[in-house]
Amino acid sequence: MDEGAYVVYHQASLGPPCLSFDLVQDEQPASALEEYPYSLYGVAGSQAAKANANCIITFKMFNLHPLTSKKAKSPSDPDQSEDESEDEDDSAQDPENQPKLKVASIKHNGGINRIRYKMLGSTAVAAVWSELGSVGIYGLNHCLQQLEIPTSGNDWYRETTPPIFSFKGHLTEGFALNWSPTVPGLLATGDCRQNIHVWQPQEAGTWAIDQRPYASHTASVEDIQWSPNEPNVMASCSVDQSIKIWDCRAKPDQACMLTVKHSHASDVNVIDWNRHEPFIASGGDDGCMKVWDLRQFEKGEPVATFKHHTGPVTSVEWHPSDPTVLASSGADDQIALWDLALEKDDEAEQPSGTGDELKDLPPQLLFIHQGLQDIKELHWHRKYPGLLVSTSHSGFDVFRTISVSRPLIMAKGKHAPAPGAVRKDKVIHPHSRKAQKMQSKAEKRHKLQGVVKSGGLKLQALGERLQWFRENLPLCLEEGEPMSSEVMLNLAEAFLSRFQEELDQIAMKNSIGGKNKRKNHQSRIDVIEFTMQTEKEEFDGCGVEMPNLFDQDNLSYFQQWDGELRFVQNIKLARFKRADLESKKFDDGNMEME
Repeated sequence: MDEGAYVVYHQASLGPPCLSFDLVQDEQPASALEEYPYSLYGVAGSQAAKANANCIITFKMFNLHPLTSKKAKSPSDPDQSEDESEDEDDSAQDPENQPKLKVASIKHNGGINRIRYKMLGSTAVAAVWSELGSVGIYGLNHCLQQLEIPTSGNDWYRETTPPIFSFKGHLTEGFALNWSPTVPGLLATGDCRQNIHVWQPQEAGTWAIDQRPYASHTASVEDIQWSPNEPNVMASCSVDQSIKIWDCRAKPDQACMLTVKHSHASDVNVIDWNRHEPFIASGGDDGCMKVWDLRQFEKGEPVATFKHHTGPVTSVEWHPSDPTVLASSGADDQIALWDLALEKDDEAEQPSGTGDELKDLPPQLLFIHQGLQDIKELHWHRKYPGLLVSTSHSGFDVFRTISVSRPLIMAKGKHAPAPGAVRKDKVIHPHSRKAQKMQSKAEKRHKLQGVVKSGGLKLQALGERLQWFRENLPLCLEEGEPMSSEVMLNLAEAFLSRFQEELDQIAMKNSIGGKNKRKNHQSRIDVIEFTMQTEKEEFDGCGVEMPNLFDQDNLSYFQQWDGELRFVQNIKLARFKRADLESKKFDDGNMEME
């Protein structure tokens, strides 16, 4: 291990391997970054060979000091004496500076597939997915209190406590489990049969669970993530290769709102929702990590794909405060740190001594952490930016690299690349002349694209309008028949009310939720109502623009039109008034249009 690449690095073992864990985190600000030693709390679930040997483990890792050694002597400090270096070595070997670990556990029958911590009022709880097919909610207050009691030696506090609440309705084991970050006590669980159940919190520490599952997936549900902003929206991924977005205000059989069917080439193992941007990251058995923009989710194409891991991706998580940084782990025994804000600088020279193994690495790859065996899960610590904790068959790793170690107030590119980091690009300082030049080019390109886009949008809008008439014309007029004012009036009336069905659907969705309902899609409603009002006023006044179907040649051409936008310019348009159509002005052959 290159110690010069790490600020903090510690390892710990809780005994049996832990497939899943969660950090017990408070909401303290990140200003405590340099306040050593670090202390962190967590809860983990064991995967012992014998079912009755498993337990829920709460742990406290404390007295975590930064790395100090002769290897960490900085080239920028050539005056550092040998005595000072030896003093740092002695300080690191001081028993008072050694990392410490305390544990307290609750006996659990069966291996724990996944565990998630939550603070509900004054009660700390953990939701636990058992390999025996049940989900239990366990109180952690007593165990966490035991971690604060001074003890001698390696005393391990153990207790046998039943769950506060349990649910056996899944009928099989599962892995997907997530607490809502916006609604206290709201929980979602998914099993290996394809079913998802949503737990609604009730009084007296109980939950109401609808026996009707959310069952749009066709295979095992691998992960669930609630939206960090919308209280009723969650995302899920599955062995069926799909990622789905759900609105839990609807009935379970109608709650799936968006689906990307083939998001990965094989099983989708994990997803994570960005707290600051409308992005979801996913990782699959194909070794790919993908980033999805929810604003373009229906297109079914990710905005970024990274194929670095050589085995299945086992965990992904966005940085809690930097919206462009995330971490991923894989069955290839690697943890990768990424910064999506970085781009390759074609003008940067390849550093001397770099081999072919670095040639094809993506520029967004900041760092690779290795040396673990069968990595299962990782989490960022919210109090200490850049601090990562991971679990594997090798135990727990706690580390912070100098690639991702500072709060957001530090500008990227201000300092030299981190030793040991695998990034090959040159990060451009935001205030450099090159950055200003790039910004100027980008603005010119943006203006040009705006002009082109504006014309394209107008053509597309006209094409959509004509497409509506093309699809609905056969319902009013047989091919070969001449157009009449009555038919044109009926067609115009239908055109003006074409958005009414969408408004009715939105109204129905907004009616779901009882007293807690709230309006959604309001911006869409406003646009539709404005459009309908404008078109109605035009039809009653100066006339609304439609294809001139009274012209027999134009009518024949329009009926044969295949919908291609490039032929729109060949279709004659005219403005029709309600009064003219009602008076049958055009039935006598008067084709004069305004």
